[in-house]
Amino acid sequence: MSIDQLVVEGSSVKDRWLPEICYKDHQVTVPDNRTERVQLRKNVAETIFANHLQIIWTNLSKISNIPKPILWENTSIYLFWLDESMLETRFSG
Repeated sequence: MSIDQLVVEGSSVKDRWLPEICYKDHQVTVPDNRTERVQLRKNVAETIFANHLQIIWTNLSKISNIPKPILWENTSIYLFWLDESMLETRFSG
């Protein structure tokens, strides 16, 4: 996954703007086993955080004077909210 394969689009949920990250290429890799799946998920997470958000937060911090720890804290709050509300509802039984 590279940044040139991602697009950030806005969406509205209950009158709130939320970012949506979409892939330009919708191909899916299906792992053969659990170990491969865990490694694939780890690689995707590392790619998103190290290769994408780190670059964005570094540049945003420079031009806006918002400290990077604040940007990362906001990211973690959003991810916890996403996990607790959106993903749990979407993937529950």
